[in-house]
Amino acid sequence: MLKPKKLKKIVEDYENAFSEDTQNDQGEAMDPRDASIEELMEKFEEGMALDLIFGGLFASKDENHHAKAGEFEQALLEKYDVQSLEELIEKECEQDEIQKETNEEKIDWKKKWEKTTALIDRLKQRIEELEQKNSRLKTEHKNEKKEWIKEKAQLQQKAGNAKAETRKVLGQYAALEEENKKLAEKIEQLKKENSHLHARILCLEQNSTDNEQNKKNDQGEDVLHVLLIGDPKNKSIARSENPKFEIISAEDSLEADLTNYREIWMLNYLVPPQFKNKIIERSGEKVKEFHDFLSFKSYIKRGSYQ
Repeated sequence: MLKPKKLKKIVEDYENAFSEDTQNDQGEAMDPRDASIEELMEKFEEGMALDLIFGGLFASKDENHHAKAGEFEQALLEKYDVQSLEELIEKECEQDEIQKETNEEKIDWKKKWEKTTALIDRLKQRIEELEQKNSRLKTEHKNEKKEWIKEKAQLQQKAGNAKAETRKVLGQYAALEEENKKLAEKIEQLKKENSHLHARILCLEQNSTDNEQNKKNDQGEDVLHVLLIGDPKNKSIARSENPKFEIISAEDSLEADLTNYREIWMLNYLVPPQFKNKIIERSGEKVKEFHDFLSFKSYIKRGSYQ
């Protein structure tokens, strides 16, 4: 009967009993929980069953009602000069005998009291169990809260470490990016130096053929005039008679009228990127481009321009 569903039913029965069996002289329901000790004594003397009084008080969740039950019990013992409720019941039974109540009624009364006493004991036990459970749940909640706070602190520390590591990696990345930029500039510089070295080698090779080329020009051959954008600093190119080069820088080419030239050649490695598109656009897109001096020199040797 102390299972949650049955215990709930018992409590409901006592609640209903309050409204049905505890009426005053005016017919108004009286809840033992709201009555004073004197009123409870009066109701008892009027014939109200003790199991209703004690059951109603102990079925309450309010500990003050439990205390009232103890005060009422003590008041009964003092008034009727008995040592226990059992003794009081026995006196009541004797009085019932004087009033010619049957043995059957006395037995029934005693059984009711025993049941009430057992029920009260069970209710007390159930209340104690619930209090213990509540205490245990409070302890578990407190421990869980401590664990949560600890876990939260650990996660915050990990997040802080992750942020610090991210900042460190970003710093390293920036340093590597700067270093990569410097290496790219160095590679570009080395490429230019390499082209100049090729140009010097080809210059030496060209010196042996310059006289022969000059003789051909003296014989009345057509000479190809070329505007060369980008100065390779090569003597053989500067002395070349066919093709004959007019060498200007990328900056100067922006001031020249490029449409007047039939042939415009451009050394890309000597022309800044920001000038290249402007030169091609101003020339009517008839510019011959060379990515390095070696390809430029090979083009001249093959006579591809003829």
